[in-house]
Amino acid sequence: MKAHPGVTPYVIRGLAATPAMLAKIDGHQRHIASAYGISKEQSRILLATVAFHGLAVADTVYTVAGKEPVVDEARAAEESEMEVELDQGMQALIIGLLSMLEEGPAQRAAARKPARRGSQRGTSEN
Repeated sequence: MKAHPGVTPYVIRGLAATPAMLAKIDGHQRHIASAYGISKEQSRILLATVAFHGLAVADTVYTVAGKEPVVDEARAAEESEMEVELDQGMQALIIGLLSMLEEGPAQRAAARKPARRGSQRGTSEN
């Protein structure tokens, strides 16, 4: 993001990918699937999500950091701090994705359903 500001919208849009880029992406997905013992579809979901969020957040971090009216030393310290937070956030995203991929579709669907207010009555209140 530092070396190529403004590239994010082009990278995260699937329609902008050339056949050569798509072939590289497919090869990388197959490699990750094989290396980690997951399906190609799981690899696709994992890599696409990490790439999308990683690029979007990194682009935001470096865009904001570069526009703050602070001295270079303060900017470097702030960027360093944001990079640590970006790294931690990406690790959390990956761990969460891997957890979701281990679950089946039924468990993921059940986890997304909001709890019904009346379903907990009669347990501790009675």
